[in-house]
Amino acid sequence: MKTLMLMMRFVSVLFVTAWCAPSQIIAQETADEIRALGVKIKENRDSIKTWSGQYSIISEYSKGHFYEAAEDGGMRDVSMAVYESEYEFHFDSVRKLLNVKHGKFEMSLFDADRTFLRKLPIDTEQQFVANQVGFYEFSFNVKNGERHHGYLNKKPLSVRHGINQYDGTNPYDVNYFHPNEFFKPASLYTIWDYMDRLLTDDCEISKRGSGLVDIFVRRKLNHYSFVLDEKKGGLPISFEAIVLDPTGNPSGHVISRKWDYVSVGGVWIPSMMELHDSQDDSTLQKRTFTLREGSLKVNEPIDEKLFTEEAFEVRDYDRFYDHITGEEAEFYRGKKVTVSPLTFESREPWELKPKK
Repeated sequence: MKTLMLMMRFVSVLFVTAWCAPSQIIAQETADEIRALGVKIKENRDSIKTWSGQYSIISEYSKGHFYEAAEDGGMRDVSMAVYESEYEFHFDSVRKLLNVKHGKFEMSLFDADRTFLRKLPIDTEQQFVANQVGFYEFSFNVKNGERHHGYLNKKPLSVRHGINQYDGTNPYDVNYFHPNEFFKPASLYTIWDYMDRLLTDDCEISKRGSGLVDIFVRRKLNHYSFVLDEKKGGLPISFEAIVLDPTGNPSGHVISRKWDYVSVGGVWIPSMMELHDSQDDSTLQKRTFTLREGSLKVNEPIDEKLFTEEAFEVRDYDRFYDHITGEEAEFYRGKKVTVSPLTFESREPWELKPKK
């Protein structure tokens, strides 16, 4: 997870910097076309009142990000590591309420010939809820499929994010997933933010029939292009950014994304998103989000409990540190009970006894 976040931060900083070029003046006709597309995209966004779904994630990392002990006693370069996990979320865009569960982690290691080496369990299970009161996080370490010591925490949104609600639009909210991630090209900004910013960019726009629109943008640090589909809410179906070196020539670093969508009652929702980051035609990272069949619900009522602490999926003898009360606690018969501190690794879950 830390490696994934570091890679996201690297790409994020690159594109935040890229936005800082001086404003450009574009032709009125181009500006009108961009505004019209922006309106279409925002209409689709605003039509999503509630959204629930499950997405599987496969993340591939290459170029020596991982090392492990070799038979000769040294360290060997694991050429590729593949993470598999899943996001399940419930989102109320009107009231800025969000519930996310991130789990089912597994990592597979491969050598330079893409030969499978072994699987590694990932020891984290995370759930969080964001509402008007605060940001609640409930996480556990997992070992051999069993939960071990976890923690419950709550942070005021105004302190943690510098904004009133967690809505995934703050450029510095990179540690936690939000459904708006599906509408972001390879940077920290959503596609509707991009459309507004294009009005001050050196860009070209052209239409090629079947509702497809090409947009090409020149910036100081990169050149990038979109293909938007007017038949799918004006949303992007592809994005590519070519990163430039200090002399203004291609550096060999290319970031791209692809999308597929499904329509629910005339609202377009991503069913697949693929992020590809490469250097000199060699993959650095590739992440693919795929909608689980039958999991998508749009503009349907969501149980209010899912946006409170009651949403956390706890089990009897789940033991954790409660940062809110400053106490060691565990769940027993559906209730939280305070327990005396102990070294959790020395005790099995069935040995823990609730405080009477």
